[in-house]
Amino acid sequence: MASQAYHNWVADGKPWKFSRPITAVGDRLKAHGYTVYYQGNQSHLEHVPPEDHTPFSATGWPTKSPYPYCMAMDIMPPAPGQKSKINGKPLPSLAKIAAQLRGDKIDNVRQAAFVKYINWEPQGSSGPCYHDTWTPTYARRTSSDRGHVHVSGRSDMHTSTVSDGYDLVAKIMGDEDEMSVADVQEGDLFFWQQAARGTNIPAGSTDPNDPYARAARTAVDKIFDWSGLASPLMDAVKALTTLVMSQTAATADEIAAALAPLIHVEDGATPAEVEAAVRNVLGSLNDA
Repeated sequence: MASQAYHNWVADGKPWKFSRPITAVGDRLKAHGYTVYYQGNQSHLEHVPPEDHTPFSATGWPTKSPYPYCMAMDIMPPAPGQKSKINGKPLPSLAKIAAQLRGDKIDNVRQAAFVKYINWEPQGSSGPCYHDTWTPTYARRTSSDRGHVHVSGRSDMHTSTVSDGYDLVAKIMGDEDEMSVADVQEGDLFFWQQAARGTNIPAGSTDPNDPYARAARTAVDKIFDWSGLASPLMDAVKALTTLVMSQTAATADEIAAALAPLIHVEDGATPAEVEAAVRNVLGSLNDA
């Protein structure tokens, strides 16, 4: 049975409007050649509770969803070998598109501020699907929403112009160091990888009583089983700790929340599985 909001919308003449940041990003992807959907089908419209593909969503955040705005988009995969209509280059995979948007959101890039959550598959159809959300802090859970990238926008930014001109494809193609996109699964870890290899680490306090150092060490303890890590990986974690403590006054929980999503291990993983997961994120520590 459909919600009362659906029946009210029908009685109101079925009006639709669309979040400006969502369409700014989506229409640019369309210009490159991707298929992007905004409006939900009838099953979306009658779903209880109604969600962001409808003009009467009950899941708005951080405020009630603005009626009658649609606040979401689905980005569909390009055809094999499909090229951009703008520059003629092969279109990036959905994993790279989502990784760029997610990375920009994590890095507080102004144009990505509209993102509420993303459903995506970092390794494509052969790997896991995740629901990454910022409401307001970062959290991750598994998702069954596969085969496309779903992006939902914040309810307080539906008329914002901040994402006008935001071109995810151009950002990916303009990266001269392909390692940051192709060899790091989630696309936003190259700087962390370099830091783990001992390069480009800002000088930070080494005082064991320094509160930022203690917070960083506590955060790392929340994520890693120290006893199960090989020496090079221990050094990598220490390098990450130095980087974090030298740049932020974040609490241990905030640092842990920032780092934990980068390490994908199941509950009860063995030390060897933890090590493999860390190596997967940081890259080989022997080829620096």
